[in-house]
Amino acid sequence: MSINYRLNIVFWGLTLLMGLAIIFSFFTLDEQKIHGTEINIAGRQRMLTQKMAREAHAIVMGIVSSREHLARDADSFNTNHNALLRGGEVSLGEEKLFLKPTQAAQEGRLREQLRRVGALWVEFYKNVGVLIDKEAHPEAITLAGNYITINNSGLLQELEKVVRLFEIHAAEDVSRLKVWQISFLALAIFLNLTALFVLNRTIVRPVNALRDVTSRMAEGDLAERAPDLSDHEVGKLAASFNLMAGKLEESHSALEEKVAEKTEELRRQKEILEEAQRVARLGSWDWDMVNNRLTASDEFYHIIGMEPEGRNDLREMMREKIHPDDLETVIGSMNKALNNNEPYSIDYHIVKTDGTERVVHEENVVICNEDGQPIRMLRTVQDITELKRVEEQAYKLSRAVEQSPASVVITNVEGNIEYVNPRFTEVTGYTFEEALGQNPRLLKSGDQSPDFYKEMWDTLNSGKEWRGEFHNKKKNGEIFWESASISPVMNEKGEITNFVAVKEDISKRKESERELKKLSAAIEQSINMVFITDLNGNIEYVNAMFEEITGYSRDEVINKNLLESIATKISRSEYKALRENISNGKNWRGTYQSKRKNGNKFWVSTLTSPMKDEKGEVTHLISIQEDITKKKEADQRLEYLASYDSLTGLINRSRFMDLMNEWILFAEHANERGALLLIDMDNFTILNDIHGHNIGDEYLKSTAELLRATLQDTTTAKDGVIIGRMGSDEFAVLIPCIGLDEVSLIAESIRKSIEEHHVDQVDFNLTASVGIALYPEHGTTRQELFLKGDAAIQRAKELGQNVCHLYLPEDYYLEEMHLKYEWKRRILKAIKEDRFEIWAQPILDLYNDQIYHYEILVRMIDKNGSVVSPGAFISMAELFGLVGAIDRIVAEKAMKLLAERARAGAPISVSINLSGKDLEDDEILTFMQAQIYESGADPSSIHFEITETAAINDLERAIKLINSLKSMGCKFALDDFGVGFTSFVYLREMPVDYIKIDGSFIKNLHNSKNDQLFVKAITDVARGMGIKTIAEFVEEKETVDFLKEYGVDYGQGYYIGKPKPARDLNIEGETKYLSSSRAMSPIIHH
Repeated sequence: MSINYRLNIVFWGLTLLMGLAIIFSFFTLDEQKIHGTEINIAGRQRMLTQKMAREAHAIVMGIVSSREHLARDADSFNTNHNALLRGGEVSLGEEKLFLKPTQAAQEGRLREQLRRVGALWVEFYKNVGVLIDKEAHPEAITLAGNYITINNSGLLQELEKVVRLFEIHAAEDVSRLKVWQISFLALAIFLNLTALFVLNRTIVRPVNALRDVTSRMAEGDLAERAPDLSDHEVGKLAASFNLMAGKLEESHSALEEKVAEKTEELRRQKEILEEAQRVARLGSWDWDMVNNRLTASDEFYHIIGMEPEGRNDLREMMREKIHPDDLETVIGSMNKALNNNEPYSIDYHIVKTDGTERVVHEENVVICNEDGQPIRMLRTVQDITELKRVEEQAYKLSRAVEQSPASVVITNVEGNIEYVNPRFTEVTGYTFEEALGQNPRLLKSGDQSPDFYKEMWDTLNSGKEWRGEFHNKKKNGEIFWESASISPVMNEKGEITNFVAVKEDISKRKESERELKKLSAAIEQSINMVFITDLNGNIEYVNAMFEEITGYSRDEVINKNLLESIATKISRSEYKALRENISNGKNWRGTYQSKRKNGNKFWVSTLTSPMKDEKGEVTHLISIQEDITKKKEADQRLEYLASYDSLTGLINRSRFMDLMNEWILFAEHANERGALLLIDMDNFTILNDIHGHNIGDEYLKSTAELLRATLQDTTTAKDGVIIGRMGSDEFAVLIPCIGLDEVSLIAESIRKSIEEHHVDQVDFNLTASVGIALYPEHGTTRQELFLKGDAAIQRAKELGQNVCHLYLPEDYYLEEMHLKYEWKRRILKAIKEDRFEIWAQPILDLYNDQIYHYEILVRMIDKNGSVVSPGAFISMAELFGLVGAIDRIVAEKAMKLLAERARAGAPISVSINLSGKDLEDDEILTFMQAQIYESGADPSSIHFEITETAAINDLERAIKLINSLKSMGCKFALDDFGVGFTSFVYLREMPVDYIKIDGSFIKNLHNSKNDQLFVKAITDVARGMGIKTIAEFVEEKETVDFLKEYGVDYGQGYYIGKPKPARDLNIEGETKYLSSSRAMSPIIHH
């Protein structure tokens, strides 16, 4: 029997077994998938039961959108139950499966359990039907929901049993399949062992015997022969091998004789070649690529500095000897020669054994066979180190002249130009060809006398070097200065053969010298003080303005110490910073107080810079000072205005918040108690409406005095009491180290003193509601205490006003939450029914008395048609997160208004307010961009307004939003500017186009010097930054006059125009402001 026949039997047996194993695997996977699907669906039924219970509860709670989900989940439950019981199509996510009726579902226990689930589901489904019925009575919905919630657990328990029964059935099937798997495994092991036995006996052992004979022959035993093997294919192979071995033995003997003859001939040729290389001092090496053998001459080893007997690995030795910087180039050249079958030559560096570097020149020839394949490479190597050194020196000298930053000219003894370098052509404009053969006098400008040139030639002809400056002329006629050094070149006899001129263009230096003279004059005539001191502060120079401002003459201060002479008042930290900056070679800026000769003090802004010598070492200090006394006094006044209320003299809201934060931080560590009193004037708006703002302001000022007096006279008041004005008619008092009984007495005393107070000739009884919040009982942060204090005030108002009320959580939540949720319902209904309307208030251009711009405001139209102002609903909208939706409605309608006006030929521009919530909305930018595109509104006519507070809360996000919308052409205004003096700090960061000055500074502008100072300061700063200003709350003609005088750009307020529905804006005649009844003062342009 042949080997092929035996191998076929084994192969087909294994193939049959593999096929059966694959079929059985598919059957096993199918069974497992069916069981998994059944268990998954049964588990999904439990999930659907729980989900339907939650949806039923949501429907009972009034979330009607859950009906659709409940109906869909009930249908899924029905479909899955029928599929488990009788078979059918089911859904697992997006996959559709058809579940055949299984033996498990027909088995008694499981079938009975599924029927019990079905019985419970029937009643369950009836109640689901009630819940998804939109016409069902609310009581029926409640009963149905309660039924599902109560009976949900029973259905879940029955479904859990279904899952367990499916799992048991799956486990039984897996056990049966394991028996089959073990049987297949045993049969596979048997067939594999049989195959191994056949292969070892028939092939492996005979082949191993033949391998051993071959190995012995390879070791030189050509008489070795293979043993007789079986009569199959391997035995025949052994007989052929023995025949071949006999022929090989005969050929080997003949070859050995020929090798001996050729070896002797090669030895003689090698001796001749080595002798020739010694004579020519040329090394060579030979690479036999067929046998991969390298040989080299003795001279080659001598060149690289090694003995021939040193090493045999010639190629590796060459890699070590070739300099690392050249190795890649050499290898690349050799590979290119082999690939292209062409010779090459190359110079490279080697490193000898003693560490010295040499330069060698290599020639290479590639020898190919008849087929064009390289079989041999011959290389010669020659040491050219000395030749390279000479060449490099000559090259460096040539390059130095060529690349010199100075012009180099070489002439013969007659003065004719023989060479010019590139710098000469660059400076003069003459090309090399144009200059060659010419006399250098072609550069003469005629500005220097013949005597100048005679003195030069006399020096040169005497064999000496001449140095001087030429006033020459370029090819284009431009005059320039050159500094020159001309030297004669002499031969061995001492005769002059050439002249070499090295020249430098010093035009810029000459210009610098002229500029230095101008600078000296500028310093001397500067409007600022300039003085120079040594490192010890001793004065060496002062300009005229120093003398004028300080009253000291130069003679009085020269060589005097700066600190001693003008009695400078500088802090230790500033002086330390000055010394550190100067020692590091940096500038120092500072502000400090000095004293004139007459003893008067004045403030200076100083810039001090180090002066360095040629070595870069600091030798002197130069200081430039500006007298900023008036600016300093204005800054101090503005700093006061930033922290204090200009009307009452109390600290303002911003300063109060800062001091309160400081006290809370202290109280937290000192374990102290305290109280916050919030005081709100009752019916203050009515007082203003009846008697005017002037009387209202009188009441506010007198109330502030009452608070000071009451808190000072109250024996229970503690040290460190903080009183501030929070807003229009709101005050706050922070009392440290106080308990409930004491603070109650103080609060009542305040309330009573306000109640008993009257302003002369005003018949009005003003009262106040006082809210009390205790630290730490009611809060440990400023925000918490203010929140509780506000809640206490609202409760006091509800109790009839003129009441002191301590914060009680039950009062606040029982009363206020109901009102807040009622507002939420009203706002949501208004959004759904599109009852938010945009109104527009005109903004006057104070330079030309024209109106082209409007601020877009929002009003809610109640269900009875009445207009609800923003003050009534905006706070509730912000509380429930609805203000963003309202802002989007306003923006959409405003942009449609812009597009309609543009199409009607009466374009306007509008301002749209963005709330703090909008800045937190990641999608607001995308929405605004989409509305601009969809409406067709011109982006340049859209101005967005953000409040100062909202922007500062998230400055980075605000700046990103501003830049994105401005890139489309929109503009930005910063609203309520000035409520905190930190406005100026953030104004530098935000790229806004307008600032709206807060109305608190405008409404009493004509009567308040402080407000006038503040408004002018804001306007001046804004104008300097290229920002337009808009004044709010313009309510009187006198206010308009002041705004024009101070250079405010725009005005807005009831005097200019009240808000009205945007739909009522006239297409024509809306832009003119002036009327016969409102004559304006002349416009003052700044």
